[in-house]
Amino acid sequence: MIKAIIKPILRDQGIVYLPSGGLDDQVEKDRTYIAVSTAQAKVFSFVIKVLDVVPGIGKQPVLEVDSRRVGTLAENDEVELYPYNVPVARKFQFGLPDKYRAITPGNWTEAFLPALNGKMLDASDELNVAVNVGNHVSVLQGIALDADPIFPVIIGDTTSIEVRKLDPAKLDAARKKASDEKALRAKSWRESQLESMKSLLGKLKAGEMARAKRFINFSGTGSGKTFIPLIQGIIAGFEQVECFDDETGGAFTHHCTYMIREELMPKKIVEFQVSSKNGNGSISIHVFSADQASAEKLATELQQNLVKLQSRLKGKAELVEDEISDQEIHAFILDQGTEPIRPLAKLYEIVTREHPEWKVDSKRLLKCAKDMEKEGILSKVEQLETGFYMIHFLPIEVIDDPQKVLALAQQRGVLVKTDLMELLQWNEHRAANALDFLEKKGIAKVDKSYLKGKRYYFPSQAK
Repeated sequence: MIKAIIKPILRDQGIVYLPSGGLDDQVEKDRTYIAVSTAQAKVFSFVIKVLDVVPGIGKQPVLEVDSRRVGTLAENDEVELYPYNVPVARKFQFGLPDKYRAITPGNWTEAFLPALNGKMLDASDELNVAVNVGNHVSVLQGIALDADPIFPVIIGDTTSIEVRKLDPAKLDAARKKASDEKALRAKSWRESQLESMKSLLGKLKAGEMARAKRFINFSGTGSGKTFIPLIQGIIAGFEQVECFDDETGGAFTHHCTYMIREELMPKKIVEFQVSSKNGNGSISIHVFSADQASAEKLATELQQNLVKLQSRLKGKAELVEDEISDQEIHAFILDQGTEPIRPLAKLYEIVTREHPEWKVDSKRLLKCAKDMEKEGILSKVEQLETGFYMIHFLPIEVIDDPQKVLALAQQRGVLVKTDLMELLQWNEHRAANALDFLEKKGIAKVDKSYLKGKRYYFPSQAK
């Protein structure tokens, strides 16, 4: 999403003028956007296809938009632009004044389709359409009334087009109703991001959504930042929900979450995380969807497309087989803490019996245990004189809450205190204690510039 200033002008589609030195990776030529008003007192929305993106002046993007298409807009009104994939209509309803006596209401697909095919239409859009009526051509003037799926839609070669004749009063009422619906859409669109994410996150927590993971290792790229424009190049139709970078001690982390809507309803979540140091690093891609097949398909496409784009640049990127993450092994080790001390050999026996598909050897199990000791999640990893290792667990009341936070972070990647209060039904004190524990251990990092309070992200949970 980007904010832009409107400049009404007679033009078929929109042109975005970008300020010098920025935002060129956030708006794309030939993409369709829903523009939503930012002023609470003046609520409106419209659909616009960006015909071109060109250099401009000033500090904020300017959107030249067809005033005939979107109605009367004041110059310098501000809108938010959300990328949106417009679906093809199954049905489209066209409203005509009843002065067209020669027109028979009903299905006019054959007559209207040649003139409307390929057009993008929104509710209350005014149309002038030339069609053959008997032995002559008539120019019919009317408005877009209804569509299946809901507006906005594109007229395709299989769209069924229906005609309704209405008297002036009913036509004006239909026009007003459509305009009001667009205003309501603007309001709900603005408010829907957070609610949609909460809804999807609730489904994730309840295990109602499938997840697919893909990984890419890279080297010699110069910086992980190289991949940011490449990621933005493969996310057509995705709606950015959150995005942040961190650069500390020579290490770089980029995390972005996107939501995918279908017919305006949120359906999928996609998370990218880039972690790099000295030009080497990895990228994790997580896709959450209602079914495993669609999640796997999208995750594979994103992984392959990203590697394909990178092949034209400096450095090397390789697909990585989907493998068990260190965080999942950490969770397994903690689950075995039914006794204060347990032999590592016993944990290895259990993991090979219960999870043979993980293919985890004793060396990796030991490494994960030592990492957990450094992070303060385990009390101690002790090597006996015989060479055997013993795992000392922390009391369950000490580690249980932070571990629940890590499980949630594995799904989301980024958390705020209110997430824990709402999703885990904790009070503010309990949520703050768990997050503070993870921050002090260096597991969670904090973005204190976030307007809604501290935002915690977990670089180590990315893979």
